[in-house]
Amino acid sequence: MSFRIRSALPLFFINWRTFPKMQMRSFVIKISSFAFASASAFYLYNIKFPRKFIYSDYVVQSQTDEPTSENPTVAMFEKFASVEFDGEAFMTPRDFVDCITGARPPVAMRRHVVDETIVNKILAHTPAIGSCRVSLFKKLDRNGLISCSEFLFLLSVLTGSLHKLQVLFMMFDRDDSGRIERPEFLQMTNLCQLKFSKEATLCEATTLLRHFFNKDGSGTLAYKDFTKFMTDLQKEILSAEFNRLSMGTDAISRLKMAEVILRYSKTSPTAKEAGYQKVAESVAFESDSITFQSYCEFFTLLYDYEDFSAALKMFLQTRRTISEDEFQRAARAVTGKFLDKAIVDTVFLLFDADGDGHLSPDEFMSFIRSYIARGTRNELTSESAAQNFSSCVATRVRAT
Repeated sequence: MSFRIRSALPLFFINWRTFPKMQMRSFVIKISSFAFASASAFYLYNIKFPRKFIYSDYVVQSQTDEPTSENPTVAMFEKFASVEFDGEAFMTPRDFVDCITGARPPVAMRRHVVDETIVNKILAHTPAIGSCRVSLFKKLDRNGLISCSEFLFLLSVLTGSLHKLQVLFMMFDRDDSGRIERPEFLQMTNLCQLKFSKEATLCEATTLLRHFFNKDGSGTLAYKDFTKFMTDLQKEILSAEFNRLSMGTDAISRLKMAEVILRYSKTSPTAKEAGYQKVAESVAFESDSITFQSYCEFFTLLYDYEDFSAALKMFLQTRRTISEDEFQRAARAVTGKFLDKAIVDTVFLLFDADGDGHLSPDEFMSFIRSYIARGTRNELTSESAAQNFSSCVATRVRAT
């Protein structure tokens, strides 16, 4: 095998180097014509015979659709939803993670149209809540269905604190047992969709319903199981982001960390370039690398936006900037631990507007809001998604 390769390589180079100019020109023209003809034939074939996708073990026909909602969050769901059942769009677990992490842009609207038989086979891959693992969505991949109301609900609770989640859960726990039943969970998710659109569709067959309440829907969801599910989902999303940055290694550089932060920063291109240059000049040792645990601790802190923002505002009462020591104290007040110094140094280099070694809070808080809202591609306002959902629930409860 190796002898044939060594024998063929010299012949290949000799043929190309000894080609006369006229023959070379003719050869290039022929190759170009063949490539153009092949591409044209492939394009026309796909128009006449629409491409078939392999969805799990089943071949299903694809179709094209356009986003119909005027709400940008719902429109984002429609762009990433790759499955259609009974006229309704669904995300797969992989679609959800890709949407949140920005691993891929929304492609042409080709959805896998499935019937009830295939839906049942897809949901058969769903594990019970007792066997929940950290990488649940990764392991399910495309073998799962997430409705629009569930997508909006997951976004709302992912961007809120555990305290707010506990309040919402208790509002639907009528007997104070620490558990809710399937109809109550459906009411929670549908109320979230009502906040974004006028109509909420009721779907009885999804991965979350199967995971939380078993196949027959007779199970109950405990608060501790649901908070563990949401915590694991946050960690899974952060792991997907980190693995894409680290290319499979155990750590990322401070420059990579700066790229992540600047991607969601609202500062001007000139300010971004200057901040990145300051980080590049400060990097000197391999010990400045950032592990997944440090990465996870930093962005978990950002999920507690309201508490962290309140802690920082206490230091802003006396001055307009924040020192590294005050920043670390605010982080410890929220999470119970200090952040990795390499991350804090990177943050201060990027958001130190006047170079005095202090943080400019306005630009940094704008970055946090933009990062939290990355799944919707719209920056959060002063009222977070969790607050929006809370106000919606309170309104509906008062009306009943």
